[in-house]
Amino acid sequence: MSINPSTVLPKSTRFYSAHFKLDLLEQAGRSLPSGALLMLLDTDMIAMRPLDIDLLQRCRATGVGAFDISDQEFSAYGEARIITDLETVAGGRLANPRWFGGELLLASAGFIEELVPCARECFLRYIRSMPELNHQGDEVFISAALNLLCERGYQVIDVGAHRLVGRHWSGNTHRDLRWFRGCSMLHLPGCKKLLERQSRRRTFSAERLWNQLVLMHTFNRLVWPLRRRVHAWRRREHLYPEQPSQDRAQPT
Repeated sequence: MSINPSTVLPKSTRFYSAHFKLDLLEQAGRSLPSGALLMLLDTDMIAMRPLDIDLLQRCRATGVGAFDISDQEFSAYGEARIITDLETVAGGRLANPRWFGGELLLASAGFIEELVPCARECFLRYIRSMPELNHQGDEVFISAALNLLCERGYQVIDVGAHRLVGRHWSGNTHRDLRWFRGCSMLHLPGCKKLLERQSRRRTFSAERLWNQLVLMHTFNRLVWPLRRRVHAWRRREHLYPEQPSQDRAQPT
């Protein structure tokens, strides 16, 4: 009997609602027509350009397309810590550990049939290891499952490399803003208030929203270094609370 992850976690769990994603995948996969792809999206996304039909056909041929954000996660949280999380949840060493973002997943019914049981096994390890994990949420056990399926011979197409989707944090300098201009969809986890304001308008304009993003990005680039320092200091406070403050390294 399958285990529903939403019933075994307290509601105080960080990103609690994201744990329902595994159940959604399972239920949607059962009703997905043959030859069709399920596109699972986060709500804090906007459509900028038409989807690349050739890319969708490639994903249909392999059965899956996912958003590889390993470069962002490794640089932000440390490669060793991210890989440790992945291998803990995967249950063993991974040949080529990759971290996949949860904002977009393309999958066929056949691939979902393989993904869900594997992800549920990863989820059980995730629950047992949760106190020691750096990350909480669906990304870690879904990523672990995708890594395991890759090692079994499945080919996961990185839709981010093809700019089907881009994850944009206003002010972040890890990628030129012009790169995001060419994306079909943008994930804007730091712009929820902006999206809320835009949703109240009678008509949606991607161009108008983009202009707002440019203004926010220009301003936030000035304060981004300070935010990074504050974030690093808070992480040290969380990781090493038992050490006297004078013994801890100061933010750099």
